[in-house]
Amino acid sequence: MFYTFDTHFSSSSAASPEILIASKTLMLSCMGTTVRLYREDIHRATLEMKERSLRVGKLQNKFEVLVARVKHDKDSEDGGEHSQAYYVIKAAQQREDMQRQ
Repeated sequence: MFYTFDTHFSSSSAASPEILIASKTLMLSCMGTTVRLYREDIHRATLEMKERSLRVGKLQNKFEVLVARVKHDKDSEDGGEHSQAYYVIKAAQQREDMQRQ
Protein backbone atom coordinates (compact mmCIF):
# COMPACT_ATOMS: atom_id res chain seq x y z
CA MET A 1 0.00 0.00 0.00
CA PHE A 2 1.28 3.45 -0.87
CA TYR A 3 1.62 6.11 1.77
CA THR A 4 0.03 9.27 0.52
CA PHE A 5 1.54 12.52 1.59
CA ASP A 6 -1.67 14.48 1.23
CA THR A 7 -3.43 12.58 4.03
CA HIS A 8 -0.77 13.74 6.43
CA PHE A 9 -0.84 17.34 5.28
CA SER A 10 -4.58 17.65 4.76
CA SER A 11 -5.27 16.97 8.42
CA SER A 12 -3.25 20.01 9.45
CA SER A 13 -4.45 23.37 8.38
CA ALA A 14 -0.87 24.74 8.34
CA ALA A 15 0.08 22.95 5.13
CA SER A 16 0.77 25.36 2.34
CA PRO A 17 -0.06 24.63 -1.31
CA GLU A 18 3.66 24.66 -2.12
CA ILE A 19 4.28 21.82 0.33
CA LEU A 20 1.38 19.83 -1.09
CA ILE A 21 2.63 20.35 -4.65
CA ALA A 22 6.16 19.36 -3.66
CA SER A 23 4.94 16.22 -1.91
CA LYS A 24 2.80 15.23 -4.90
CA THR A 25 5.74 15.85 -7.25
CA LEU A 26 8.00 13.69 -5.09
CA MET A 27 5.41 10.93 -4.95
CA LEU A 28 4.94 10.98 -8.74
CA SER A 29 8.70 10.90 -9.24
CA CYS A 30 9.02 7.86 -7.00
CA MET A 31 6.15 6.11 -8.76
CA GLY A 32 7.68 6.86 -12.16
CA THR A 33 10.97 5.34 -11.04
CA THR A 34 9.16 2.26 -9.76
CA VAL A 35 7.32 1.83 -13.08
CA ARG A 36 10.60 2.17 -14.99
CA LEU A 37 12.26 -0.48 -12.83
CA TYR A 38 9.32 -2.86 -13.35
CA ARG A 39 9.50 -2.34 -17.11
CA GLU A 40 13.24 -3.08 -17.08
CA ASP A 41 12.61 -6.29 -15.12
CA ILE A 42 9.93 -7.37 -17.60
CA HIS A 43 12.24 -6.62 -20.53
CA ARG A 44 15.11 -8.57 -18.95
CA ALA A 45 12.84 -11.56 -18.23
CA THR A 46 11.48 -11.50 -21.79
CA LEU A 47 15.00 -11.52 -23.25
CA GLU A 48 16.02 -14.39 -20.99
CA MET A 49 12.93 -16.37 -22.00
CA LYS A 50 13.67 -15.86 -25.71
CA GLU A 51 17.30 -16.90 -25.21
CA ARG A 52 16.25 -20.06 -23.39
CA SER A 53 13.67 -20.83 -26.05
CA LEU A 54 16.36 -20.57 -28.75
CA ARG A 55 18.65 -22.85 -26.75
CA VAL A 56 15.86 -25.41 -26.38
CA GLY A 57 15.21 -25.30 -30.13
CA LYS A 58 18.88 -25.85 -30.91
CA LEU A 59 19.06 -28.79 -28.51
CA GLN A 60 15.92 -30.32 -30.02
CA ASN A 61 17.39 -30.06 -33.51
CA LYS A 62 20.64 -31.58 -32.33
CA PHE A 63 18.76 -34.45 -30.69
CA GLU A 64 16.70 -35.11 -33.81
CA VAL A 65 19.84 -35.22 -35.95
CA LEU A 66 21.50 -37.66 -33.57
CA VAL A 67 18.42 -39.88 -33.43
CA ALA A 68 18.17 -39.88 -37.23
CA ARG A 69 21.87 -40.73 -37.52
CA VAL A 70 21.57 -43.62 -35.06
CA LYS A 71 18.45 -44.89 -36.81
CA HIS A 72 20.21 -44.66 -40.16
CA ASP A 73 23.23 -46.52 -38.78
CA LYS A 74 21.02 -49.30 -37.45
CA ASP A 75 19.20 -49.63 -40.77
CA SER A 76 22.30 -49.50 -42.98
CA GLU A 77 24.57 -51.90 -41.11
CA ASP A 78 23.98 -55.45 -39.95
CA GLY A 79 20.73 -54.39 -38.28
CA GLY A 80 21.78 -55.59 -34.84
CA GLU A 81 21.91 -53.73 -31.58
CA HIS A 82 25.12 -51.87 -30.76
CA SER A 83 26.62 -51.06 -27.40
CA GLN A 84 27.31 -47.58 -26.12
CA ALA A 85 31.03 -48.13 -26.68
CA TYR A 86 30.34 -48.71 -30.39
CA TYR A 87 28.76 -45.27 -30.73
CA VAL A 88 31.51 -43.59 -28.68
CA ILE A 89 34.19 -45.12 -30.90
CA LYS A 90 32.26 -44.26 -34.05
CA ALA A 91 31.86 -40.61 -32.93
CA ALA A 92 35.59 -40.41 -32.17
CA GLN A 93 36.39 -41.79 -35.63
CA GLN A 94 34.08 -39.27 -37.27
CA ARG A 95 35.73 -36.47 -35.27
CA GLU A 96 39.18 -37.59 -36.42
CA ASP A 97 37.99 -37.71 -40.04
CA MET A 98 36.64 -34.16 -39.75
CA GLN A 99 39.91 -32.91 -38.24
CA ARG A 100 41.92 -34.46 -41.09
CA GLN A 101 39.79 -32.63 -43.64
